[in-house]
Amino acid sequence: MAKSFDVASIKAAINAELKRAEAVVTLAEQESRELTEQDRVEIDARMAAIGVDGEEPTGLYEDLSRATKLEDVAAQMAVQEHNAIVGSAAAKPAPTLRALGYRGQSLPGFSGPDAERNAYHAGMWLRAMIRKDPNAIEFCQNHGMSIYAQQVEGVDADGGYLVPAPLSDAIWEIRNTTGLARQVCDVVPMTSDVLNIPKLTAGPTVYYPSEAASITASKATFGTIALSVKRSAILVKMSNQLIQDSIVDVASRIASRAGYELSYTEDGEFINGDGTSTYGGETGVDSALGAGGKVTLGSGDTTWSTVTLADLNELVAKLPSAYTPQASFIMHRQFYSSTVQRLLYAAGGNSTDSISGPTSTGESAFLFGYPVRFTDQMPADSAGNLACLFGSWSQAVVLGDRSAIEIGVSAEFAFDEDVTTLRATSRSDLAVHDPGDGSDAGGYVGMYLAAS
Repeated sequence: MAKSFDVASIKAAINAELKRAEAVVTLAEQESRELTEQDRVEIDARMAAIGVDGEEPTGLYEDLSRATKLEDVAAQMAVQEHNAIVGSAAAKPAPTLRALGYRGQSLPGFSGPDAERNAYHAGMWLRAMIRKDPNAIEFCQNHGMSIYAQQVEGVDADGGYLVPAPLSDAIWEIRNTTGLARQVCDVVPMTSDVLNIPKLTAGPTVYYPSEAASITASKATFGTIALSVKRSAILVKMSNQLIQDSIVDVASRIASRAGYELSYTEDGEFINGDGTSTYGGETGVDSALGAGGKVTLGSGDTTWSTVTLADLNELVAKLPSAYTPQASFIMHRQFYSSTVQRLLYAAGGNSTDSISGPTSTGESAFLFGYPVRFTDQMPADSAGNLACLFGSWSQAVVLGDRSAIEIGVSAEFAFDEDVTTLRATSRSDLAVHDPGDGSDAGGYVGMYLAAS
C-alpha cells in the first residue's frame, strides 16, 4: 500500500505498480517468448497491489478512494467561510477569499474546478507563515496544514516546511506538465534516498545439443539501475507590498514560477547533464549516448539548414526495433519549424497531419508517424552539436522522485530589498541506463551536426 496518504502519492504508486507489470510483458516481447510462470506471478502480484476500482475498491484503489473522500470533506469545510476553530464561540471567522486580495483575476498557478479553494488554502498557509496572522494559523491547524519547521529525512541539518497539499499539488502539476523529462521518462517513487532497480542485461543462452547430449547451462545476467537523490532548490523573492495586498496572487505566482523553474532545470539535466555541478552531478542523454547510437552528418554540414530528410530517416533506422513501438523525437521547436517543416513542405504530397505543427489542444507534431516532443534545452544550432534525438525514453531513462515540494520562508534574507524570500526544494535523481555503447545503439539515438 502507499505509505504517503495523499491522492498524488497514491496515484504515483498505482502508476509505478502498473509500469512494473508492463515491464514484465515488454521484456517477454523483446525476447520473443511467452510469459513464464514467474512472469505471471509477478504480474498478478502487481495487479493485486493495485487492486480493483469500483463500488468496493481494493488495494491501492481503496487507499485512493479513502484519501479522495478525506480531501472532499476538507473541501466542504473550506467552502464554509465560518470560524476555523470548532466549538469556540468567541473565535473570529476566517477571512474570505476576497479578503485575501482575490478579485476574480486569473490564477495561473492553480487549475481545475477547485482552483479558487486551493488558492484560498495556499493563501491562508502563506498568511500564517509570513504574517503570523492568528486566524490564519488557527485555520491551518484545523485543516491539517503544518506551519512548523520539519526535519528533512536523511539531512538532519536541513529544515523546511511541509507544504499544504493545494500548493504542493499545484507546483507538482506545473512541473509535471511543463517539463519534458517527467512526461517521457520512467518516473518512479523513491521511498528512501537510495533506490536500486534490477535490470536484465543478458538473457540465458540458447544452445543446439545433439541427441542424448547434455544441455549447457546458462543463466540470465542482471545489472542495477542506481538512484541516489539530489537536492535542487530555488529562491523566489516576493514584494512585501504584494503580500499585503493579495496573498492569493503570491501563492499563484509561487506555484507557477517554482513549478516552471524546477521542470526547466530537470529538462536541462535530462538533455545536457554532463556530470558536473552545473547540472547537479547528473549525466543526461547527450553526454551518455554511446558512439553506436550516433548519426553524424558529413563534412561541411555544420548547421540545421544542411539536414535532409534522408538524415532523419537514417536516425530512425539507427534505433533497434525493440524500442520503436514507444519511440518519439525530441528536438528544439525552432529546429522543427525551420528545418523539419521546411523539408516536409518541400517534399510535396504530404497530408495535412504530416506537416502540421502542435495544435492548440497540445497534441504533438508527428514525423514519419512518430510523435515529436519539444524542449528549449536542446543545444543551439552550432557545429558539432546535438540536433535531434529519437528513442523510447521510458525504456532508457529513469527519474526517481523522492519527496513532495518543501518550502522555507524568510523575511530577513533580503531585508534591505523589502521582500520576503521563499525557498522551494525538490529531491530526485535521473539515470540514463540504456544509452548504447561504442558499437550498438541502445534505447535512443541522436543526430549530430558535423564539427567542420
